[in-house]
Amino acid sequence: MILSLRNINKKLTQNKYIKYSIILILISILNFSFINFFSIFNVTPDIFLIFVVWAAIKEGRLFGILAGFVIGLYLDFISGDIMGTNALTKTISGFIAAGFHKKDATRQIVNEWKFVFVVFICAVVHNLIYSLFFIEISRHNYMLSYLRFGFASSFYTAFLSIFVYLYQLRPKSKYYS
Repeated sequence: MILSLRNINKKLTQNKYIKYSIILILISILNFSFINFFSIFNVTPDIFLIFVVWAAIKEGRLFGILAGFVIGLYLDFISGDIMGTNALTKTISGFIAAGFHKKDATRQIVNEWKFVFVVFICAVVHNLIYSLFFIEISRHNYMLSYLRFGFASSFYTAFLSIFVYLYQLRPKSKYYS
């Protein structure tokens, strides 16, 4: 039976969404079960943001924006934060990260230190916007609070993204494409 090009493309797209859904479930389990063990002075990395940046660089602008929005909305529902804050910040992060997407050079970007830099930039912007919703600028020293939590979290998230970078560098087996 000969499959048409449209059917092959549809099957590949479905497999891609299944793969990303499985990754998201694994990240959720990791985040909600073990992330407190990685807390340093109440600062934790944002592994969902790393996933949004990775998906945006790999798949492009529309996918990055949609991934950021869906993951952000998911986090808004389960976290009890102000509804829409995670959706907004993750969507903007997906938009920024997708600016580094290059159709023929995606693997090159993910396999270089540029990936860690992009994660850091997205984390800084993400945490800056996110903190505007929760830090009362008039009562606290906003910059001190941002440096303590937002900037520290951005560094921690970028540090953790090094492991994604190293994972991408591993030699591919003939069974894995």
